[in-house]
Amino acid sequence: MAAMTWHCPRCGRASKREGMCPRCRLPYVPDSPPESEASAAPAADEPQGPDEGPVRSTVAPNERLALRMPWQQLINLPDEGELVLGRSSPQFHAHPDATAAHQVSRRHARFYRDQQGELYVEDLSSANGTYIDGAAVEGAPSRLGSGQILRLAQDVECTVLRLNEFGEPEGD
Repeated sequence: MAAMTWHCPRCGRASKREGMCPRCRLPYVPDSPPESEASAAPAADEPQGPDEGPVRSTVAPNERLALRMPWQQLINLPDEGELVLGRSSPQFHAHPDATAAHQVSRRHARFYRDQQGELYVEDLSSANGTYIDGAAVEGAPSRLGSGQILRLAQDVECTVLRLNEFGEPEGD
């Protein structure tokens, strides 16, 4: 089995790890598997088991979204694939003020799109919880939209922003 590789959808920068492009601040997207692996992998529209992750979106996202972190960093949420945020994620290492988020778990929350292009957040059994507009995200993923307040643990409150076609926050 070949190693997974990732690239930036804007500049094409390659990486051997999932994360975010330091230049463009966009989440890396996985490269297509070689032809021999593609036949062994499930199709994008085949249902997957609960431990195998979400079914990939087959349509354009309903709206492009980003998180405005308390330290003013903007983290783009995925249009496809998934993004896992927490203390150990590259997005938290990219900003020095993020190290003050002591209550956030190493792998705290996962963001992904469903087949209709809706964005969901799932708490990854974090120690201090994930909240949308004050309500706990427990048991099942919750839909996330612009204008909502997402809180990771008790110390990281983020605003969910809609992005325009240029990837810039609308109304900002």
